[in-house]
Amino acid sequence: MAKAVALELRRAGRPLMPKRLIDTGRVPFATNRPYRDLPVALAGSRIFQTESGSCWFDYEPAPTKRIAVKPPDTITIFRREFADFLWERALATLRNGPMRRAAISAALQPEITYLNPDWLPQRLKREAKAKTIVARPGGWALRG
Repeated sequence: MAKAVALELRRAGRPLMPKRLIDTGRVPFATNRPYRDLPVALAGSRIFQTESGSCWFDYEPAPTKRIAVKPPDTITIFRREFADFLWERALATLRNGPMRRAAISAALQPEITYLNPDWLPQRLKREAKAKTIVARPGGWALRG
């Protein structure tokens, strides 16, 4: 049992929970409660359960959890910065007084067509929640 678990741990290269070890199908277990019985089956081996409940070797420190973060692509970065720039233009148009969403969209043409069609309604809701703007009978207006 310990050999099969050790092979799985080395394949993964990180500590694994008992459920994950057994679900691979390469750890032979013939009991009704394999997840609970795994620590008992590993008694006497050099594999132990860490504080988090995962299994690892007692003679080496568990590897730190590394998360590979894929940086956003250039188009995503451009759209985010462009959206912030467009929002500043929307705030400049709202300084003239309350405006409905269609009028704000018309003031941001043709650049707003490069963004998601739901961008303006979502941004209006987010800014209203942040209390930058408010909804008034005449449309959206700057707070204050």
